[in-house]
Amino acid sequence: MVDRRSIVPVGDDIPADVAALLGCAVLVGPGAVLTVRPPRTGITVAVIGLGGVGVAALMVAVAAANCRVIAGGTLETKLVQARELGAAEALTPQQAAEAGVAPDLVVEAAGHPLASSPRSPGGVPVSYLRGTHVP
Repeated sequence: MVDRRSIVPVGDDIPADVAALLGCAVLVGPGAVLTVRPPRTGITVAVIGLGGVGVAALMVAVAAANCRVIAGGTLETKLVQARELGAAEALTPQQAAEAGVAPDLVVEAAGHPLASSPRSPGGVPVSYLRGTHVP
């Protein structure tokens, strides 16, 4: 059962695969960026994992403030897309480790707890782990 206040009608002109994003990626990714530690001028935000949630988080971080946004992923096609969407850098995990990346905010959308470990002292990790409670 779903409370009627949680139901949003979607027009017949919206394809199901597009509408499906509204229930997860478009809410979770931006929510992770804007509610935990909103981006501000001068900070570095890393988005790890470039699926629907990660790309939505990346787009909001790029648009939200004059901050440096780094994308992290393993697929070259998604790294290219991240650069096209405004990421200052798009790195594989190995490249990020070699570069000593230490962001102020890490949005972990890859589903792996170690993905949020490369952050600056006092930096904040935000994890999206499907089916896992994050305290």
